[in-house]
Amino acid sequence: MPEVKEVKSHKLQQDIREYYLQILFKRKKIFFTPLFCSLFIACLACFLVPKDYEAGTTILVEERATLSGAISGIVVATPLSKRIRTIREELLSWSRIVEVVRELGMDVGIESPREL
Repeated sequence: MPEVKEVKSHKLQQDIREYYLQILFKRKKIFFTPLFCSLFIACLACFLVPKDYEAGTTILVEERATLSGAISGIVVATPLSKRIRTIREELLSWSRIVEVVRELGMDVGIESPREL
């Protein structure tokens, strides 16, 4: 008796599969037209989108705590704007950019600093 149930179950699965395949072939325009259109648009967008990359970061610059009360009058704190300017100059300096380019392997085929 269990074999009969297994055969019926297997037959039912085959019938369902055949039913969906018939629907797919009968209505192939409905299924395949949007698929190929979206694939075409995606491929077209890959070639037309400019290859510009941009990265951003946020650096938190905090005021330093005073080392001790005894030397608080001697230590001169640099203004926040000057420290930000210093960090910006360091990050955008030529040596830092060259270091990043070499680290990322983007200097392949470059023979002179002018080409960089």
